[in-house]
Order: sequence, then structure tokens, then C-alpha cells
Amino acid sequence: MRVRQHAADETKVELQMTPMIDVVFQLLIFFLFTFKIRPIEGEIAVSLPPVEAGAARQEEEITPAERVHVRLEAGVGGQLANIVVEDQAIGTDLDALRQLLTAAFPGGPGEDAEVEVDADDQLLYGHVIRVAGVILQSGVKKILFTDRPTRR
Repeated sequence: MRVRQHAADETKVELQMTPMIDVVFQLLIFFLFTFKIRPIEGEIAVSLPPVEAGAARQEEEITPAERVHVRLEAGVGGQLANIVVEDQAIGTDLDALRQLLTAAFPGGPGEDAEVEVDADDQLLYGHVIRVAGVILQSGVKKILFTDRPTRR
């Protein structure tokens, strides 16, 4: 059996680390400069009842006159397209929403008055906050946000 001998002039293949480190640093700098931090949307002051009070309250205690359902429908680009109070469409008029809520609770909203807000998933967050502000201005202190899937 013949043993093959390697030529003495063969070069050894080495891994060059310096160019790899340069590329890694260039990528790191690229991602640092292109990273955009989103602004914080803000805070909503929410006062929650104690756990015992929430657990003791049953859904049957609320009469239909004490809860009003508001549906917020999204249009193109997440803009507010329509507000539906119970089954009455009022467009995007927030003053009409305030008047309907005032009319829904004759004599003013009581302690148990609630407004259930059902917003489309595509609706921009600012529109939901504006509607919540109108609801609070009408005297209702309890706002429920539903997590139902978007109906079409």
C-alpha cells in the first residue's frame, strides 16, 4: 500500500475573524440608527372596585335600562366611520352620542348605570378614548369594553 505524501507548499485554510467582527459592528450600528421608538400612548385613569365587590355582583342585577350598548365601527385607515347606540346609527357625531346617553338615563345616570363599548379591532385608539370621554361627560362612571370579534 502506498502512502500519499502531501506537498509541502499546501496552505492551511484559516478563518479570518477581523472582517466578521467588522460586519457585526456595522450591522449593530445600522440597527441602532434605524430603530424607532414608539411614543407612549398615555394613561387612562381607571378606578376599579375591590375584588369582593366585583365577585359578589351578578350580571342579573343589571336591568336593561341601566346598560346602554355603544358600537364603534371603523372605516378606511382605522378612522371612526359610525357610532351605533343600541340599534340607532348616529354617524360620527359625538354631541349626538352625548344627547342619546343623557336621554337613555332620565333623571341622570344612577350609580349602576353602565355603557358597554364594542369597538372594531381596526379602529384607532384615539377614537375610543374620545368616545370614552364623551361617556364620562354624560355622567356615566362605568364603561365596559367588550372583546368580541369584529362583526361584518
